[in-house]
Amino acid sequence: MVDIKVGDEVRVLRHVRYRGDDTPRDGQQATVTKVGRKYATAAWTESRVNFSGTGTYQDDRTIEFNMETGDERDSRFGYYVRTPEQLAAERRRSEVLAIIKDAGLEFRHGYGERRRTLEQLEALAEVVKTWED
Repeated sequence: MVDIKVGDEVRVLRHVRYRGDDTPRDGQQATVTKVGRKYATAAWTESRVNFSGTGTYQDDRTIEFNMETGDERDSRFGYYVRTPEQLAAERRRSEVLAIIKDAGLEFRHGYGERRRTLEQLEALAEVVKTWED
């Protein structure tokens, strides 16, 4: 479980990005405003272009999320939350998996990479980098 406290920075992301979605790739920066036993709430202000495209408006948003998984409670729009540290680790994991895949290695049925720690995958990637073509 991730230790989340009121005032912490989190990032709000979407599982599926839509055309015209101007959410930053690193997600919307939000601040945790409330923490319970299982769920926390984060708030952020979103700037959006109005329908006519002539101006912008500010929209105050909140998300209630499961602190264990980061998923939005009663999700209808596919939002989830990550801490900056979790986001950096997920990016690093993707980079390492790409190195391993480029070397011609893959995990069976897609489950193997989830059972491996980031440190194990990084060690494997370092070995793969030493291989000669």
